Amino acid sequence: MIFLTFNYTDTLESVYCIDPDNIKHIYGYVKNKNEELVIGHCNQKAISYALEKKKEAEVNFVDFAVSTFDRVSKYFNTTLKRTSNIIYENTEFFNSLSNVDEVIIIGHSLNKVDMPYFEKVLKSVRENAIWKAYYFEDTDEKPFEKVLDDLGIKNENRFVRKTQELYL
Repeated sequence: MIFLTFNYTDTLESVYCIDPDNIKHIYGYVKNKNEELVIGHCNQKAISYALEKKKEAEVNFVDFAVSTFDRVSKYFNTTLKRTSNIIYENTEFFNSLSNVDEVIIIGHSLNKVDMPYFEKVLKSVRENAIWKAYYFEDTDEKPFEKVLDDLGIKNENRFVRKTQELYL
């Protein structure tokens, strides 16, 4: 089994005794002192908004707002997760998925920010791979179905279940 985790911690290694060689920490691994962690967000809109507000403040000569929005835009820019770069830097990992015929998603919200990774996984695994997505809250079932649908995963190739079913 190969594991892709968006978590920086050693949960898979220490709790589930997964061999670290089978785990890809896409945003870095807290125990790897030679690796810089990718911490932040993927919200380009926040940067654009701060820069827009900075320009408005400049036009209106509101110096404290110019300074504030300048700092906010710089903060958002330095903490921006550059997803396409991360995917490119991990080309070898994604290429290693070519024989994968089952994708299991556990403990992930399936929110928009990580969709480029799931799209890359989809392109990397076998064409008719089975996708199993496990959700925690009942309210997540329909959104999970929609995400898998939006990814283009056929109904017959996907299963969306409560996390508790993993332990039955």
